Amino acid sequence: MEYSELTAGEFDTFVDSQATGSFMQSSMMGARRDGNGWTMRMVGVKHDGAVVAAALLSSRNVLGGFADVECLQGPVLDYRDAPLRTFFFTRLEEDLKAHKVLSFTFNPKLLANHRDQDANIIDDGYTDADVVQALAELGFEHQDNTEVDANPLYLRWYFAKDLTGIATPEQLLAGFDGQATRSVKKVLKSPIEVSALAEDELDQFFAVMRHTGERRGFDYRDEDYYRSLAHVFGPEHIEFLVARLDVERYEGELAAQVKTDSAALEKARAALEAAPDNAKNAKRLAAAEQTWGSSQAKLADLPRLREDGPQAVLTAAVFITFAGETVFLAGGSYDHYSHFHASYALHWHALQEAMARGIRRYNFYGTKGEFSNNPEQHGVYRFKRGFGGVVEEQTGYFTSTPNKAAEKARETVSVLRGAVGSLRSKLSGK
Repeated sequence: MEYSELTAGEFDTFVDSQATGSFMQSSMMGARRDGNGWTMRMVGVKHDGAVVAAALLSSRNVLGGFADVECLQGPVLDYRDAPLRTFFFTRLEEDLKAHKVLSFTFNPKLLANHRDQDANIIDDGYTDADVVQALAELGFEHQDNTEVDANPLYLRWYFAKDLTGIATPEQLLAGFDGQATRSVKKVLKSPIEVSALAEDELDQFFAVMRHTGERRGFDYRDEDYYRSLAHVFGPEHIEFLVARLDVERYEGELAAQVKTDSAALEKARAALEAAPDNAKNAKRLAAAEQTWGSSQAKLADLPRLREDGPQAVLTAAVFITFAGETVFLAGGSYDHYSHFHASYALHWHALQEAMARGIRRYNFYGTKGEFSNNPEQHGVYRFKRGFGGVVEEQTGYFTSTPNKAAEKARETVSVLRGAVGSLRSKLSGK
């Protein structure tokens, strides 16, 4: 086996073929971060000329020529192959030390266990304990998962759907729960159209993400981030989708619905007047009034829809396809149009595209392992769960200090700076 730097072509070809590969471990993602305060290197192991392990290393200078390095969703290799694992990580640590690395952090795309859609652990004998132990023996410290999960910058829980063996829309729909099935069937009959945004149309995506971020109170990525993703990944790997409503068609359908609902309401009222003690007639009237009220609310919303133009944007999302999976990276919607359930149309479209391309895995991306404390987060999980799939808990984050003496010096400097800052604060208080 030979440890060496890899070309972008060698790197991507290998990672793209691995089930444990990720778009985060791609030369494209490296290009996006390179120059943005980070320096990228691609290293790996070759056996008989073929790449068998790879890692995209993101390096950031921090102190006196020393650097911190991270490897997100990597390195990529068969972690069950003990000789390969030992050879690769031993050589990697030597490489990092030679490149004056203070700290190294990585989080492989490795499952901690197998779970079902409700996050219950499946008792099938699988565990990551042997790999965690092996990495510990190689000098890598496994970070406490409780602390990791409390850090909003770290991601360890995902929700994904295996598309293997699903060949038709009917088979796909059969794997959804009742709510998702009804919502998909509804949007397929509605005047909602899903299409890809061209690069000069991305402002529509940004507007939705701004609205969603401000509504939910979280920091959202800026336009430069998404434009850089579009640039480096290109149309082969990235797609910005938007769901729009054909307002003219919707108005026509709504007018017909209002007419039908009004007639049903009058009929229900007449029936109850004719037989006021009939409980069924009373229930029918209550149902008719509810349906009529819903259509009236939709009528009241028409002026806002008209202001948004003949093709009103309802929701938008960005998807990245790499390493045999399509990833729902980010998305948002206008809350005042939530009753259209347009997000179902968006994912249905993306799932169809993934199936057509022979993609074996649909990654809904991040969720959390604790679903009860955050109602909105739990709502996001329930939405993803409706499409069928499983919760995935990854092993988590590992760290090492290739240059221990230099890292100790940094810790000392940090302590001294803190002490000086505290002293200055006390003196200024006097």
